[in-house]
Amino acid sequence: MLFAGTTVIIAVLGLFVVGLALIRGLAIGVSVGVLTTMLASVTLLPAMFGFAGRNIDRLGLAHRRRAEGTDRRSVWYRWSRVVQARPWPAAIAAALLLLVLALPVFGIRLGFGDAGNRPTSDSARRACDLVAEGFGAGANGPLVLVADSPDGGPVDREALGRLAQAADAAPDVAGVSPPIPNERGDGALLIVQPETSPQGSCC
Repeated sequence: MLFAGTTVIIAVLGLFVVGLALIRGLAIGVSVGVLTTMLASVTLLPAMFGFAGRNIDRLGLAHRRRAEGTDRRSVWYRWSRVVQARPWPAAIAAALLLLVLALPVFGIRLGFGDAGNRPTSDSARRACDLVAEGFGAGANGPLVLVADSPDGGPVDREALGRLAQAADAAPDVAGVSPPIPNERGDGALLIVQPETSPQGSCC
């Protein structure tokens, strides 16, 4: 129980590699739930069985009772004998199988999904490829920065200009548009184009 629960917790905490706060919170919540269930299974459940004693067998079905012993004719019994007779070939074969099953991890794409996940025959995928080819991969997932005036008056154009320069100088940023004010002049937005697609790799 402890080994299985710990394995699940480690696997769920692997969601931290995605780098999103929402996913991190989900991973922590699931891990705490698994940890609580695991602790209850090794403390509360044995205590309840201890109070019940042999009375727990009163509801057992008679035809489900089988004689003690091992069925030497079963496939799993024969397979266990083969593994015990040659443990190293079995261990090497199992390790190779696990490595093959783990190969897709090298092609994992983190971040937000985009049209680059669609098949190449899809029109949305072809449009994504054309936009990435003509304007850069980041054009498929621009970041929109919105600024408003705290007192309801006109926005500070100089401050927005400095913000645009700072955003343009940030790493992995291909370019930043000039501040675009709204009709009332109390708000503006900046469009930041990253160098990579929303998934962190080109479509």
